[in-house]
Formats: sequence, C-alpha cells, structure tokens
Amino acid sequence: MEKKRVRKSTKHRLFILIPVTLVVITYTLTSFSYYVYKIYSLKKEEQELLNELEVLKEEEDNLQTDIEKFQNPDYLARYARENYHYSKDGELVIQTKEEKKQEKKEVEEEENSSYLIPIICSIFLFIIIVYLFIHKTKKR
Repeated sequence: MEKKRVRKSTKHRLFILIPVTLVVITYTLTSFSYYVYKIYSLKKEEQELLNELEVLKEEEDNLQTDIEKFQNPDYLARYARENYHYSKDGELVIQTKEEKKQEKKEVEEEENSSYLIPIICSIFLFIIIVYLFIHKTKKR
C-alpha cells in the first residue's frame, strides 16, 4: 500500500487557509450572536416601553377626570384645604408629619455584559473547532 506524499505547497496553503477560515468563522459567529443578543434586548425594551405606555395612558385618564373635578369650585376648595393646608376664615390648620416613601427605579445596562456573551461563545466555538481539527489530523 502506497502512502501519498503531500506537497509542501499544499501544506503551506493549508497552514494559511485553516487559520484564516477559523478567523472568518469566529468573526461570523461572534457577529451573529451579538446581533441575536441585541434583538433580544430591543424586544425586551419594546415590551417595557409598551407597559410604560399603558401606565401613562391610565395616568392621562386619571388626570382628565381630575380636570373635570376641578371645574367644580366646591371640590377645588376642599382639595386645597386637604392637600395644601388652606383654611376658611375661623378654621385652624393642624399640621402632622407624614412619612413619605419614595420609589426608586434602578435601571442599569451593563454594556460590558452585552459584548461578553458573544466573545465567550466565539472563544468556546474556536476551542471546539481547534480540538476537532487536531483530533481529525491525529487519526490520519
């Protein structure tokens, strides 16, 4: 059984072509995974904005009802007395300390994490491709 000899030029081409191919594949997979993540993030943001829109529409409805209520002078006078401590002639205003709780929204987007996922995926795929390439050459 005769063994075929591989020419030096063929070996040279393979040593150049394989790393270039791996780089192109890695770049493609990295770009793909980055854009998939970006689409996921944008869809999530869209859902949050739609929820915020619903809340704002409800708030608008509440404000419209408040506008209608404030057209009544009796309601307006009572509202001013309750919330702004106005008084009629001869009335005393007693102020009490009220505890107010403030809601804080923490929205942090970590730009580093958005780039970290595709990079880790591409490194992992690169390691798998290199392992398969080495394993395949050992069998020959």
